[in-house]
Amino acid sequence: MAGRWLRPPYDLDGWRIDVANMTGRRAADDFNAEVAHTLRATLGEARPDTLLLAEHCHDASGDLAGDGWQGTMNYAGFTQPVWSWLRHPDLPHP
Repeated sequence: MAGRWLRPPYDLDGWRIDVANMTGRRAADDFNAEVAHTLRATLGEARPDTLLLAEHCHDASGDLAGDGWQGTMNYAGFTQPVWSWLRHPDLPHP
């Protein structure tokens, strides 16, 4: 189903998965890597130049090794350094 959106008439360039670090997880079950792998393979079959991005809330370095997520985004990992840079120098840093 996900690959369908990469073909005409939609022609998306890829997918960004919200809260990807929790995809495929429930209680003690953790199929996150399998979900990422299957989704990337499905998208690659539909459109080889597609991109699969994952939203994470932690350091996702370990999740990027392999054939799953191709990149990540992290709101806190972006906004905290930017706010630190914009903050007045006399204010304490978190």
